[in-house]
Parts: sequence; structure tokens; C-alpha cells
Amino acid sequence: MKWVAFLAVTLQLVTVAWALWLMRRTNEKSPWMFFSLAAAVMFVRRVLHWYELSMASEPTRSPYLGAETTIVFAVSVLLLVGVVLSGRMFTRMAREQVDLAHARELTSLERDRLKQLLERLPVGVVVEQEKGIAFVNSAFLRMVDLDETGFKNQAIRDLVAPEHREKLLDPGCRSSHGAQGVELELLRANGSRLWVGCRVHHVVWAEKPATVWVFADISERKAAEAQREAIFQLFSQGPVVLFRWRPAPERSVSFVTDNVRAWGFEPEQLMAYPRSFHELVHPEDRERVQEEARRFFSQGANSWSHEYRIVCPDGKIRWVLDRTVVLRDGQGRVIGFDGYLLDISELHETRRILEEERLRYAAALEATGEVTWSRAVLKSFGLTPEEMGGIVEWTERIHPEDRERVTRVLAESLASGAPFEAEYRFARANGSYAHVFDRGIVEKDQAGKAVRMVGAMADLTGLKKMEEQLRLSQRLEALGQLAGGVAHDFNNLLTAMMGTVDLMERKLPANDPLLQDLESLRQSAQRAATLTRQLLAFARRQVIELQPLDLNKHLEASLQMFRRLLPETVRLDFIPARQLGTIMADPGQLDQILV
Repeated sequence: MKWVAFLAVTLQLVTVAWALWLMRRTNEKSPWMFFSLAAAVMFVRRVLHWYELSMASEPTRSPYLGAETTIVFAVSVLLLVGVVLSGRMFTRMAREQVDLAHARELTSLERDRLKQLLERLPVGVVVEQEKGIAFVNSAFLRMVDLDETGFKNQAIRDLVAPEHREKLLDPGCRSSHGAQGVELELLRANGSRLWVGCRVHHVVWAEKPATVWVFADISERKAAEAQREAIFQLFSQGPVVLFRWRPAPERSVSFVTDNVRAWGFEPEQLMAYPRSFHELVHPEDRERVQEEARRFFSQGANSWSHEYRIVCPDGKIRWVLDRTVVLRDGQGRVIGFDGYLLDISELHETRRILEEERLRYAAALEATGEVTWSRAVLKSFGLTPEEMGGIVEWTERIHPEDRERVTRVLAESLASGAPFEAEYRFARANGSYAHVFDRGIVEKDQAGKAVRMVGAMADLTGLKKMEEQLRLSQRLEALGQLAGGVAHDFNNLLTAMMGTVDLMERKLPANDPLLQDLESLRQSAQRAATLTRQLLAFARRQVIELQPLDLNKHLEASLQMFRRLLPETVRLDFIPARQLGTIMADPGQLDQILV
């Protein structure tokens, strides 16, 4: 039995050593560990006692010594197995705790990095949890003109205009993937409002569910839309009807101004009905109009004019003068046509009256060869019959840049007998020029010789001004889009530059002389960002925001950059004024003046 007792003692010692190692490795002080140690010590003492008895003489030896030794050995084995199994479990638990602590540390670092990234975004970001707003970035603070303390115990609903708060519940805004959005107005600290586009994402923030609101400033686009709407309203109140139709093959109407109702049409029906714009043209003129459009377009013309009749819903026929302009995209592809239609029914009535006058004065014209002007033409230009004169005086009143072209077209019409059509500038009595459209018909005698020309002149000055206003609006809109794209790309470069400056500042010691250069580089990058915003403001006519400014402090900060731009032979001294006071100015505009 000696070897059994010896083996039991060995197992108990192994059990004690294993339990102590587990307590140190896993940092666990469980009752099972203490019980195992206590039981192991007790069994070791008991085994040693049995060992002494086994070594004693036969009379003093217990009759149950063999069975007890076997039981002790079995219990030792069971204790060892229990400690080993519990050790595996506690080791796994300890490893999971370490992994959990490491994951929490990584989560905290990632959250800090995410906050830094959100701070650099050009759009406003707000993180809202159940108790209120948990995080806002600097871009959103600039949008609402508040600091971080102004959001305490507030919800995003409190920052939205009351009439737009229901939009926060819109399915497009509350979509889980955030692919859609809504447009609403934010309340600013100064009482004004800012149009923004809003999108929402549902995430986990600080181990709690949260809602991330993303706001993009769309006030410039809204201003451009309002300006475009004002131009369309200007058309709606004038005599010119603007049609916009798609290119071939459908040629359906995509837009029409509201003043088309004066002709009996409903704009919604014209835009909803998928029919060609040419179906509005009188059947007798339709083929001619399509042929003229194909001819001008094949010649590479970007605009042309022609007259035709349109059939109104009430059956009334109107004569219109159509100035068609080709719309192209950036690659030169045709994306549509704009047609400026002017009702010239009265002009055709005037032509009828002129025809009667022509018959009345036919004999006089044949006898004298002079030119006779109607009273309406003379009144339009403020001229008397003597001032208007004949063909020579009419030619002299044509703008010098148009004179050669008009006289050439007139000569070709007289030679071929084709109708005379020309658009040119004609001098009024006060010296200004009117844009006119002149159309004449050549009359021939029985021998086929041209003997006279009868026609009419239409004043297109108002139409030209409206076209110029529309083109200016389109150019400004394109310039605004270009400036927005340039500003966005340039801001990305500045963000990378400022991020590099931050990393270099962290790596350099506190007393390194390069820190001052890095600070100057940071200020230059910030001024570049300000100039980018000014470019955007100029291109889209954004109102400059004035703010209280201390000239001495602002100039002193700006001169640090200016001194580095000057050569060593030039010294720049700054003497601040006393009691200068505060002015209302835009810092970016002031820096632009200094540069």
C-alpha cells in the first residue's frame, strides 16, 4: 500500500500546484479553488497519517487501512480532474474578459476617430439618443449658429421649424438605409432660417441605439430655384409663351409657362399628354414647320425663327412667331428645344390692312417708285414719314454690323422672288436700336419682273431682353454649380493638408521651432477655405454675413502670414490703434482686401 499512498500524496500536491497556478493566471478567487486547496491539504495530512500507520508494526495497523488508502487515492484523482476541468473553464472566462476589455478599448478609439472624422465633414451631423442630442459636429454648429452647450436636453425636433417637424416622420427621411431625404428649414440662433436636406441613419452609439441626422445646406439651390421661378413668373406675366420640348423622336412638351392659359391651353395637360409639340401646329403649316426645322438644324444653327398657326382648344387659330433655341449638354448633345412664342395675330391683321393699302397705293408706287410706311411702323420707331424716307434712309438706319447681311438677303429675294425674311437692329428716333423681324413678299408683273415688295416689321426688343435674362440665369446657375464643385474638391485638399499638420504637431516636441511654421500653414489653409467660400458666395450671389470684428487683433493675426510672403529686404511694421472699437465686417472679405 506504500505506493498507493505515495501516488495519492503526489496527486494532491499536483492538485494544489494546479489550483495555485490557475488562481494566479486567471486572477480568480472562486470558492471551488479554496475548497480544492483545503481538501487537498486535509487529504495530504490524512495520507501521511496512513502512511505512518502502514509503516508501523502489525498489531497497531488498522484492518481498514487498505480500503481507506484506496478511497483517498480515488478522491485525489477526482479532485485533480475537477481542478483541471475548472481550470479550463476559468481560463476561457479570463480570455473572454481580456478580449472584451480589448474590444471596449478599440470601440472607444474608433468612436474617437469617428468623432474626428465627423468634425471634418462639410455637412452637419447630429447623433440623437433617447435622452437627447449626444453629439454635433462643427459644421452643424455653424449652420444653426450655436455652441455645444446650446443643445443640452434638446431633441432635433426642437431645432426644426414648426411647420416642417412632421417631415421628420416622413418615410423617405426615416428609411433605414438613408438613401432618401427630405427638405426642411432649421431655426438659427439669430432668428433666421436655413434650408437643408435631411437624411437619417440608425446606428449604435456608445453601446446604445442612436439616430444619426445628416444635414446638407441647400439654401443656395433654393435661392437659385426662387430666382428661376421669378424668371418664369416674369414670362407668365408677359406676352411671350415659353415652350420646352424634348428632342426627336417624341418631341413631347416638358415645360410651358402659365400664360399659355390665355390661349385656352392648360399647362398640366400639355405636359402630361405624350404628344409631339408639332401636333399643336395647324395641319396646313405642320409640314412646312418641320421641314424648316430640319433644314436649320442640319445646317448647324443653334436658333431660328419662323411663323405659323396653332389651333387652340376652342378652335380659334392664332398666328405665332416662334424663336426656337437648341439646348445642349456639356458634351454638345441635344437635350431639348426652347420655343419663345409670340402671338402675332394682330400683326397678320395689320398685314391684311397693309394689303388693302397696297392695292390703294399700287398705282402711286408704280409711278413714283417711292416707299410708303404705315402709321403703326412710324409710331413704333418714333419717326415721321419724312424721317423714315425711302429705301436709302431705311438702309442707313440698319445697324452697321447688320447692314451688309440684310442688304444681301434683300438682293437675293428680289432676284429669286422668294419671300424676304431678316432679323436686324433698326435705329429709333432717339438713337437707340430696336430688334426687329422684317418679312416681305416680292410682287412681280406679268413678265415675271419684281415690281414691288410688301411686308411688315415686328418689334422683338422685349423678347430679346427676356431671352437675355434667361440666358444670364442659366449661366449663373452653371457658374454656381461649377463653383460648388471646385469648392468641394478644394476643401477635400485642405482637409488632407490640415490633417497632416495635426499629425506633424503631435509628433514634434513642444519647444520645436517648426510648430510656429505649422501654425502659419494651418492659418493659410483656413484662409484658403474662407476664400473658397467667398468664391461660392460670389458665383451664387450669396449674401455676405457680417460679424463684430476687432481690427487690431485680426490684422495682427493676418500679418504673421504676410511677413513670410515678403522678401528679407522688406520689413513690415504694425502699429495698432488705440480705442479703435469694433466694426461689422466679413473676415474673409477683409483678408482679400489685404492680399
